[in-house]
Amino acid sequence: RSRDLVSVDATSRRYALGPGALGLGQAYLARMDLRRLAAPELAWLSAESGETATLSIRTGDQRMYIDQVVPTREVRMEVQVGAVHPLHAGASSKAFLAYLPEADVEDYIARTRLSPVTAGTITDPEALREELARIRRNGYAISLGERQAGAGSVAAPIRDAGGLPLGVVSVSGPIERFREEVDSCAALLLAATRRLSLRMGFRGL
Repeated sequence: RSRDLVSVDATSRRYALGPGALGLGQAYLARMDLRRLAAPELAWLSAESGETATLSIRTGDQRMYIDQVVPTREVRMEVQVGAVHPLHAGASSKAFLAYLPEADVEDYIARTRLSPVTAGTITDPEALREELARIRRNGYAISLGERQAGAGSVAAPIRDAGGLPLGVVSVSGPIERFREEVDSCAALLLAATRRLSLRMGFRGL
C-alpha cells in the first residue's frame, strides 16, 4: 500500500491493484522482446499457411523487417531482414499506417511524396485514406504486387494497451497462388496477432 501497488476500499475493505501497478506493468512491457515473443507465432503461421511469415517494426516514416520464417516448399517468398520500406507501400506498411493516430497519418501524407515502388503502389492520397479505412474495418491489409511485383501478402498489427501498433506480422507468397489463399491466410494471421496483442495488454479485440 505504501508504494501504491494496491489500494483498499474504505467501505468493503477489499483490496485492488493501485496506480503503482500500472508503472510496473509498463516496465514489464517495455522489457519484452517483441521478436522473441512473436517467434513461435511466426513458426505456427508459416507451418499452417505453407507460406512465409514475417515480423516488422516501425522506424519513423518507414518500417523494417526484423524476422521471418520461410516454408520448406521450393517456390516461396523471402524478405531481406533489416530492409526498410515506406509506410504507404505494401501490406505490412499499410497495416502500420492504418493504426496510427489520425493526426500522424495526415502528417505522413502531407510531408511524404507517395512515390510508387511498383506499378501497384497506392500513390493518390485520397485512395490511400480509403484503403486505410478498409484495413481498419477488416483488421488486416492486403497487397498484391504493391511493394514487390509478383508477391502477395496479408498483414495485421500487434497492438499495445492503447491500441497502437508495436509491430506488424505478415504472411506472404508468390502472387499466382496467393490470390487463392488470401482469406485463409488472413484468418490464421488474425488469430496470431490477436494472441500477441493480448499478451501486450490490448483488450479491444
